[in-house]
Amino acid sequence: MKMQTLSALVALGLLSTSVIGEELTLPQEPQVTAEQQRIALAKQKHEQRQIRMAEREALINQQRERKRAEITQKIESRKIVK
Repeated sequence: MKMQTLSALVALGLLSTSVIGEELTLPQEPQVTAEQQRIALAKQKHEQRQIRMAEREALINQQRERKRAEITQKIESRKIVK
């Protein structure tokens, strides 16, 4: 019965037999190398840095626009007084 179960798993592709003999092996999961981890971390840090820079730029633009609106309002109020 045990051999039939193993044969069924091999037939389904869940187990594979080696070329030499009937040794059964489990499918190998892809291994993530240290280099791949380092690259992924560097990409993540780069993306986070870009997000922070974009947020900072948006804040600066918002502050400039607010200041511009204040100056425009002061100029308009002076025109009305005259």
